[in-house]
Amino acid sequence: MTRPKELLRDYTKADSTMLEQGQGMYDNLMENLPVFTAKYPSIDAAFALKFKTTIDDATDVPHDRVLVEEISDDSAQMEKFMADGKSVFMDLIIIARMAFPNNPTMINRFGLPEYEEYSSIHTKFPIILDQAHDMANDPINKPLLIAKGMTVASIANIATVSENIKAENKLLFSEKKKRIPNTQDRIMKYNAVWAFMVQISECSKILFSDNWAMYHMFLLYPEKEPAVITPVTPVPPTE
Repeated sequence: MTRPKELLRDYTKADSTMLEQGQGMYDNLMENLPVFTAKYPSIDAAFALKFKTTIDDATDVPHDRVLVEEISDDSAQMEKFMADGKSVFMDLIIIARMAFPNNPTMINRFGLPEYEEYSSIHTKFPIILDQAHDMANDPINKPLLIAKGMTVASIANIATVSENIKAENKLLFSEKKKRIPNTQDRIMKYNAVWAFMVQISECSKILFSDNWAMYHMFLLYPEKEPAVITPVTPVPPTE
């Protein structure tokens, strides 16, 4: 089984430049539509409408930078939740050490041995936060912790922070997963605009073969087309 090929752009210029050029080509087409239709009946008002709709669809598709910004914003939110998790966990450990003095085995049951590694991995940190919450909420441990300064609310907050990290992790995964198909969809719509432009440009070369200004107006890469220099007939010197 062969792997599907990545969808690539059919043009070699910036997307924004291509779309701007496409809109300009559409405007020029509308101004000269009777000329096109007379030579090429398929390039009529219906064709022009499809071209315009294709441009609008491509313009409306979300840019990749929008998704990147969303991922960046949610990554920042994740960092905040992770910081909250570290704070509530270490607060619990401090109080647990007071509630269970000289009992490292008990302290370790709150998840301390895994803290250094898991606290930097947002997919794993909720594991020890949940473990810490279960230990703190245990009917035997809870009164001892509260006696040393823990509150019912602070114990419940450990679970809340854990759930925040889990929810944010799901959101980040979803956003990163949809980025690839969104990019492919955007390129497909851009290429559709370019296909119209190619057809119009090729036809214009026949229509305006004797009109450099109009010919140049419909070129796909006008910046690469050398300017036409009108030769000057030398004038013999006068005696």
